[in-house]
Amino acid sequence: MPNAVVAAAFLAAILGAAEEPAQIEEESSESKFVRLTRQLEADPFSDSDKAIRTWLIDWASESSSVTVTICDVLGPVPGEEVPFGSTLLTQMIFGNAAFQIENPTLKADTIAVQAAGVRSSLNAYRSILSTHPEASIDYFDTLVKQQDAKTLDSYLKPIIEKGCEAGE
Repeated sequence: MPNAVVAAAFLAAILGAAEEPAQIEEESSESKFVRLTRQLEADPFSDSDKAIRTWLIDWASESSSVTVTICDVLGPVPGEEVPFGSTLLTQMIFGNAAFQIENPTLKADTIAVQAAGVRSSLNAYRSILSTHPEASIDYFDTLVKQQDAKTLDSYLKPIIEKGCEAGE
């Protein structure tokens, strides 16, 4: 019996040593931003207390490494009558910023940055529909079809050009 206790203590010491804080690489705020953005794309409802979205908005607002411009490219979003409209709009913001973090040389490419934001919203939209099929939005369904056909970027280009021009 004492050997079992010694073995258990030894195993605990080994496992504990692997989790020492000094050995865990700290995640950068940029990496955390991208990770949380992707998490919300996959499961928009995982942020039940809105703490993730609050952190993302605060970080993007205060960061000097991204500049998020919101162009009118999501059709009926934002809109009061659109199911989960605020979720889809904020996801566009997060996707826009995450793209800039992952592709710093493309920050000035309005089409690429805005399209990335739309793709992020579409990922969240698909996730929402998996549990709320009644939340279908015709405009987003059209965008999903374009995405599936691998023509989304070319479809979005004139929409982004017009939507971003209106905000200038």
